[in-house]
Amino acid sequence: MNTDLVLSNLRSLLKIGGTYLATTGAMSQSKIEFWTGMICAVVGYICSHATHKDDSAPVATQGKLLGLLFLCAALVSPMGCTTSAVFKSEKATAVTVETAMSGWNDYVGQFHPPVTAELKVKSAFEKYRAAEIVAIDATAAYAAAKTDANKSTMHAASAAVAASLGDLVTVIQSFGVKL
Repeated sequence: MNTDLVLSNLRSLLKIGGTYLATTGAMSQSKIEFWTGMICAVVGYICSHATHKDDSAPVATQGKLLGLLFLCAALVSPMGCTTSAVFKSEKATAVTVETAMSGWNDYVGQFHPPVTAELKVKSAFEKYRAAEIVAIDATAAYAAAKTDANKSTMHAASAAVAASLGDLVTVIQSFGVKL
């Protein structure tokens, strides 16, 4: 495997891992960017050193470089809980709702569905909106006082938002709207 391929695979894995850490709230985006850059720099240095190494160098030196790599990976593991990722994931959900409602708006303009269809979509959207307001309030309560009860309420509210979003998308798609 050449150096470019190794570094490309590493960057991809770091992006996937960073996305997971950010969406679960385990690490802030700024920490993820810092550690991703740090790991890429260290691994790039190690790969460069391995590629341009002197064949007369002892094998123990290569082991030290591998140890340095594992040390850098271990430094990434400190985690602190933040709620900013919850706000970001709620914002990402709103984009999906905007896309769904925009698709519905285009469909209504083109096909003029009956009022009963529009009322079904309106009802599903209002349920989503109410669930989102509860989730935002629960997240704010958790941010103010980080208790297990507030955390459970926040997670339940986020699940309710996801369920109501699924219901809204299902209702819209039931009329043949492509999202």
